[in-house]
Amino acid sequence: MGGSPPIPKSGPQVVYLEPPGWVLLPPPTGTSLEARKYIRHPSNIPLVLEVVGHRPEFSCQGLKNISAGGLCCRYEAALEPGAEVRIRIELVDPVFEAEGQVVWCLTRPSQRPKRYPFEVGIQFTGPEERHRLRMVEQICHIESYRREVLVTEGRVLDAEEAAAEWILGNAKDFPHP
Repeated sequence: MGGSPPIPKSGPQVVYLEPPGWVLLPPPTGTSLEARKYIRHPSNIPLVLEVVGHRPEFSCQGLKNISAGGLCCRYEAALEPGAEVRIRIELVDPVFEAEGQVVWCLTRPSQRPKRYPFEVGIQFTGPEERHRLRMVEQICHIESYRREVLVTEGRVLDAEEAAAEWILGNAKDFPHP
């Protein structure tokens, strides 16, 4: 994994993933247990990842899990640790935007869709801790709402539908900073 990250060959795409339940993921091999300061919450909320220095429309990924300290997503190409990235999640209100840095990149093709064989760990680098915590909380509420609707109403909502319904019904009650 030397040099610039490879540029995916296709246009914009988002992958929705359905991880089971709430989990605490161990840190990747080669990192210390101390590095895991935050509990990561699984999510299938779509995001846009821009590798700084490359055009964002070449980014293709899906959010795997998220915490106040960073996120893990699946990506089409290997990204070099230290690479700077910009992250945007449009399904939350307000839209979440953050800067980050790749801290690890793993290949696990047997566990991933062939198109997205890399798992990338990204640490948030911006100073907006309060906003990040609210965004994580909102994503958790949306995911909880999706599960509740499935169990109580038998409706299967994708992430966008769940976010739209949850925001319409709950945003007024969600505390604003």
